[in-house]
Amino acid sequence: MTRLIYGFGLLSLPLLACSGDDTADTADSGETDTDTDTDTDTDTDTDTDTDTDTDTDTDTDTDTVPDVTIPDIQGGTVAEGELVDLPSVFVTGVAKNSDGEGYGLFVGEDGGGAYSGLWVYTRDGAEAFAVGDAVTVRGRVLEYNGGDTWTDSVTEINVGEHPDDSWVTALDPASSTIPPTTLEATAFTDDATLEPYEGVLVTVASLTVTDPDLGHGEWAVGDVRVDDKCYDAGTFYEGDTFTSITGVLDYTYDTWKLVPRSSDDLAGYSSEVVSVHDLGPGAFVISEVMVDPGAECSDADDEYFEIYNTTAYTVDLYDLNIGFGESAKTIEEHVTVPAASYALFVRENPSPCYGHTGDVEFSLQLTNTPGPMSLNTNTGTMLDEVDFTDFEITPGYAWGVDPTKLSANANDKASNWCLQSTALGSDFGTPDAANDSCS
Repeated sequence: MTRLIYGFGLLSLPLLACSGDDTADTADSGETDTDTDTDTDTDTDTDTDTDTDTDTDTDTDTDTVPDVTIPDIQGGTVAEGELVDLPSVFVTGVAKNSDGEGYGLFVGEDGGGAYSGLWVYTRDGAEAFAVGDAVTVRGRVLEYNGGDTWTDSVTEINVGEHPDDSWVTALDPASSTIPPTTLEATAFTDDATLEPYEGVLVTVASLTVTDPDLGHGEWAVGDVRVDDKCYDAGTFYEGDTFTSITGVLDYTYDTWKLVPRSSDDLAGYSSEVVSVHDLGPGAFVISEVMVDPGAECSDADDEYFEIYNTTAYTVDLYDLNIGFGESAKTIEEHVTVPAASYALFVRENPSPCYGHTGDVEFSLQLTNTPGPMSLNTNTGTMLDEVDFTDFEITPGYAWGVDPTKLSANANDKASNWCLQSTALGSDFGTPDAANDSCS
């Protein structure tokens, strides 16, 4: 803009010369006119662009969060509380609540082995991932000890409590299979042996169920405690066997636990216990009923009935439906009955008048004017039915079928039943034992 203004002044000078003296013009031709207008263009454009970009953001796109490996973390070279990246690991297990919402992941390094596994706490959202997914994890390293309630701690990356700068993100390739590391069952008695395998996918061979219910969805196969953190395997029974169980090795509540991820992890399962759903008609028969205890006892407390397992198998009564007249009851607990044995159902356990302990406590109304009594599965298979409508009920006496007539056909005949003669306190009956002969 200054230069344009200066150029306009040069164009005005000739007009001024034409109106003045020629001599002056001659002298001007000798260039004695030193042109006191010494405009040397001192306008040096002092606008030096003082905008020095005070934005001090020196972000050179060099992420300062370090990339580490799981062995770095499990080996103790990463300080607790440090924010780190696991740039590429694989999901080995997804921990879920009973509603299916996932609250954490087990992840592993490709290849597996000691110090290759880790627990990642997400709080929620973990159900979006599946075993085998490749992921990147950013979070803080933590030694979690149950809020100072455990003797030892589990090493983890905590994502769930730092959502602003922590995350789990899926990567490609979509999946990878990490082979499990074989451990001996005896290793579960030695913390030092197990420590390198915390969070690692492992497999243990030749296991037998020793306690099917430790509470909280856990069960025992010898010294190995199995947890339902990733998968509810259902009900097992003492004596059931597996050729092997695979799962992630976890540590919670001062206990090492094996965490299977699906039924595929429970290999070679074998059991001598069968479900009532596997049975056909006649598998169980009604063998004895006490519908009217004597005057010294109470209908509300001391009624009982008994059924007999005619099969060669131990049977779980879970889901067995029992009908008596207009009342019905479905067994909602796992009660096993060995082959050729009785199961005793009582109104109060133990029976206050008779002193016997039942296998199942029931709330059926055993009326003194009985009708049909039935045993069936909730899928509709009738195992047995006896119509007691024409039976004469005598206070203090149980009706029992002859011990030689323990079949679904024979016990249909009233002539094969009789009042029991074995003393039961002041009454008569043979609960949970062979009945008196009716011949």
